[in-house]
Order: sequence, then C-alpha cells, then structure tokens
Amino acid sequence: MLTNAIVKRLPQADMIIALNSAGQIIQQGTFPELNIAGTYIHRLHVIPEVDSTSEEKDDEAFTAKIGRRKSQINPKSDDSSRKTGDLTIYKYYIRALGPLALFLFVLLIAVHEAFAGLGSKLRSLTVLLGGIN
Repeated sequence: MLTNAIVKRLPQADMIIALNSAGQIIQQGTFPELNIAGTYIHRLHVIPEVDSTSEEKDDEAFTAKIGRRKSQINPKSDDSSRKTGDLTIYKYYIRALGPLALFLFVLLIAVHEAFAGLGSKLRSLTVLLGGIN
C-alpha cells in the first residue's frame, strides 16, 4: 500500500481510493475507471503520460549527470580558501548573537561544564568510599 499526494502519479496506480474530509471513501477503482467527467479524480485534471519510459529516461539522464560530476571532482585539490582556524566566521557569529546572547551562551556552557565536572568528581568520591546507600 502506498499513499501519495502527487496527482501526476495517479495513472500508474493499480488502485485509487479517494477520501473526503471526513475520511470516508468517495471513489475507489483504477485511474481509467475513475477519470470520468464529473468525478473527483477527473476534477484534478490529471493528464496521463503518453511515454511510460520517460521516468526511466530521467533516471538515466540523472545517473549520467552524477557520473560526470563525480569525474570532475578532484578530492586532492589544495583549496587554501577553506583553511581551518579562520577566525572570521567566529567573529561573524559573535556579532550576530549580540552581547547579551553571547554572555548567556558562555554562562550556560560554564555552568554545564562546572556541574558535569562536579558530578564526575562526586561519582569518583562515592566509588572510593565504597558507595553510599
């Protein structure tokens, strides 16, 4: 079973079940059976594709395009514009946050790390003392 809201795929469906807003079945059947003037499916104005292999051709074209792109990628290229440690991006983030948000961010990280460190020290102390019940 497949549910789909893409109406252009209706002609390829083996069985179509159309529901109303209350979830009740208003039409059921194949596309040729339901594509009759005056019916819900007909009002969707779906035009069946003449060439059923167009999807296969699209897949082949996509695969060929990806193959060309992969061959154009040079993983060993030395791109000096993507160096690590560039502080420009961090300066941008700091300016974008603003002073109050930056202060709160740093404060929350410091509090988290303080309690995380305190928790591990308490666990170590508990293990050394033989456990506290």
